[in-house]
Amino acid sequence: IDLLWISDADPHFNEYVHPHWQLRSYLSGFDGSNGVLIIEKDAASLWTDGRYFVQAKSQLEGSNIKMCKWESKDKSPVNYLINKAQKESLNIGYDPKVLSSDFIYNITNQLLLHAEVLFYFYLLHFCYILCVQDNQELRDVFYC
Repeated sequence: IDLLWISDADPHFNEYVHPHWQLRSYLSGFDGSNGVLIIEKDAASLWTDGRYFVQAKSQLEGSNIKMCKWESKDKSPVNYLINKAQKESLNIGYDPKVLSSDFIYNITNQLLLHAEVLFYFYLLHFCYILCVQDNQELRDVFYC
């Protein structure tokens, strides 16, 4: 996997998300209601819109996570994937429980239109990765 797409969402896309599904918040420290965390082998970036720039800057301070401003269709996490896929093949991991099939279909179509290299999506259940930790509190929050 070259890149992980992580959001705070539940399978029902509720406005208020139970802590079990708040993986982006847990990993990044950013607890705003809108944002995407993209984790790569050598970098991580948090994409959020203008309502959360000040909050994200404050909550990411001291981390190695770069804050990216999600300002338009051209400056978005999807466009970031398209730009990366134009340069290299991508193996993209995501949790199918929290991203709709329509969303993945649309990203796939955009990548097919713009990328000249191969890309693959991997279905992951991120909470399984975290459950192997010895921290009981973490196991309780992310138990699957």
